[in-house]
Amino acid sequence: MQKEPSRIVIADSSPLILLAKIERLNILSSLYDEIYIPEAVHNEINAIHDRVSEIVNSTPFIIRQSIVNTELLNGFPKTLHNGEIEAMVLYQEQNADLLIMDDKRAVNEARKRGQNVVGLLGVIVKAKQEGIVDSIRQIFNDLTLKHNYYISDDLVEGICKEFGE
Repeated sequence: MQKEPSRIVIADSSPLILLAKIERLNILSSLYDEIYIPEAVHNEINAIHDRVSEIVNSTPFIIRQSIVNTELLNGFPKTLHNGEIEAMVLYQEQNADLLIMDDKRAVNEARKRGQNVVGLLGVIVKAKQEGIVDSIRQIFNDLTLKHNYYISDDLVEGICKEFGE
């Protein structure tokens, strides 16, 4: 198991919230040295002060970073949330290497802008490949059964079969 060498990684709120809910934020710290989040993502995580926000806020490798050039916030589709938009802008400003984001519309917009995007499932698969997690099926079950995260059964079975689970 090896961390990726000093990459700049930006995250949107949903992957962080979901990993905190299943108490698996360690997956990110095992893969990456630091995760940067813009203020809007921080605000989304803290919209409800609960156990999840406390977990994320007390995680030292998750670092808040303000957007410098607010002009860059213009020109995004109105269907996107502020956190998604700020994450893409922060990616651009930081010349980041990776953006962790799940929303399909936001992912499509980020890719259209030439940004390297991976979703929560991609992070979990990478963690399995790196030997960080023993059972991806258990993580998928925790996400889907306990927290209503939608993953198609066919996709779960295909990924689990690939890893012999």
